[in-house]
Amino acid sequence: MANETCGHRPGDRIGRVVGGLAVGILCTVTPMYLSEISPKETRGVTGLSFQFMITFGIFVAALIDLAVEGTSD
Repeated sequence: MANETCGHRPGDRIGRVVGGLAVGILCTVTPMYLSEISPKETRGVTGLSFQFMITFGIFVAALIDLAVEGTSD
C-alpha cells in the first residue's frame, strides 16, 4: 500500500531532495569537524571510524534485507 502512493505528491519529492542534501552535507562536514577537534595522534582513527560505521550500517541493512526478503506484508 505504501509503495503505491510513495513519490506521487510534490512534498515527497521536495522532502527527498532536502533530506538528500542534508545527509550529503552531514557526511562531508562531520569527518572534517572530527579531524579538526581531535588530537593529532588520533586524527586518522577518528576519520576512519566515521567511515567504518557508515559502511557497517550499510552491511547491517543488507543483512536485515536478506533476513526479511521472503516475508510478506
